[in-house]
Amino acid sequence: MPRNVRCAVTKESGLSDDFIKINGRYYKTQAIYDEDKKKKEIRKELVDYICNEFLDYQKGQPFPPILPQKLKELEFYDNEIILETFRQKTQEIHNSLKTKQFETDIGRLSYMFAIVKNHIADVKKQYDYSKRQAQTIKNNNLQAESADMNIIGSTASAKNISGWLEGDDD
Repeated sequence: MPRNVRCAVTKESGLSDDFIKINGRYYKTQAIYDEDKKKKEIRKELVDYICNEFLDYQKGQPFPPILPQKLKELEFYDNEIILETFRQKTQEIHNSLKTKQFETDIGRLSYMFAIVKNHIADVKKQYDYSKRQAQTIKNNNLQAESADMNIIGSTASAKNISGWLEGDDD
């Protein structure tokens, strides 16, 4: 007998027969689960990158509590965009951390995030442009394949075999 359940991501309610159960939690579809899992992986990669690359934290060392707050300030942007901005500005951030003295990790993080905030809009524009370009190329390839299929199907001249099918009884 199905029971009422709630999607762990979308919070939509429905019957357990209509949802999928993964690791003891219900999800509306496999695609929603996969997308949520991907977002969490990117978020973890972002936090690890910041902590390992700029703060010299060791694997397993808890990250500073201000980091989630700083990331929340940029929640308008996808974590992929934030991560890409950090990657593009790595050298600039390292140079800043070498030339300036910070007493705490909070000061370091604040300065790093100021650099990222100044450049993230440009990185998003680049990302959106490349995404549109990829979509355009994909659409053009699909159209070309469709045109090829039409050409293949329409250029062959049909032979009239009706006389042969009717059969001449000589």
